[in-house]
Amino acid sequence: MVISRGDRVLIKVFRHEKGYGSKKLLAEFPNKAWWLTSLKCLLRKIEASSSTDKKRGNGQKCTVHAAKNVA
Repeated sequence: MVISRGDRVLIKVFRHEKGYGSKKLLAEFPNKAWWLTSLKCLLRKIEASSSTDKKRGNGQKCTVHAAKNVA
């Protein structure tokens, strides 16, 4: 399941203030349908950049179909 934006902020707060890891978060919130793998990935991302936002786009360069580009 995808972790919502509100849940990402909650996870970030618990990580920084209480030092929770992925297994502790799963035990603390059993009613959430989070996967261990997605929590580990998110925590790695939080530690690396302290951001919970997703990157824009899909990683490919943005190209515009203008008249000069088509020709």
